Amino acid sequence: MRIDILSREYPPHVYGGAGVHVNELAKELREHLVRQPGQQLGQAVQG
Repeated sequence: MRIDILSREYPPHVYGGAGVHVNELAKELREHLVRQPGQQLGQAVQG
């Protein structure tokens, strides 16, 4: 099974209420899924 999580907030770039929720959700899903790619929407980060 593949589940993609799309979010404007994901640590370390933005860490607020939604970012905390998405991070915790990703951790729990990772324990039960073989594959879990992450995607962050918004401006590209240079660095």
